[in-house]
Amino acid sequence: MHFPKWTRKTKTLSRLEIVFIPPSIALSTLLLTIILSGCNNPAHGPPIEGDVEISNNSKGDLCFTPLFDSATIMDNHTDLKHIKMTDLDLLDLNADDEYSKIISIKPLNKKYFILKNGETVCLNSDNPELEQIVCSPLNEQDLLVSIGGLDDKKELIISFQKEFKYPFLPK
Repeated sequence: MHFPKWTRKTKTLSRLEIVFIPPSIALSTLLLTIILSGCNNPAHGPPIEGDVEISNNSKGDLCFTPLFDSATIMDNHTDLKHIKMTDLDLLDLNADDEYSKIISIKPLNKKYFILKNGETVCLNSDNPELEQIVCSPLNEQDLLVSIGGLDDKKELIISFQKEFKYPFLPK
């Protein structure tokens, strides 16, 4: 059997290959894992944005309806069957610390509350699936309503928002 003659140059390259190839393979594997693990993460895509209609119910409580027709991704219209709502927040636009949360409505015993096209969420509702948390009372102030969650396929984040003055006066 004949073995190739090792030269100093060959030995050096072999040592470099032994030292640098395994970390490069490890780095490639790590990067591939990171890239693939983020494929189904909604936070890694552009949000679906939309508008909110504000109204009062028969009791005079504020109600909020996400307008599915206004849903866009990067200025392109998108169709939604429903929203998997995680929260509806009323934020004070004039607060010193960015936007101060005034009221938050969240699903009570589930991760999401399904909002179908045309459905409304009202303050002080008796919906057993929702919990309302009041952080501070409503005063005469500028507010932002924000409905957050995921799209019907759980692929993209939803952010439907509208600024308004409280008390709200319907037009």
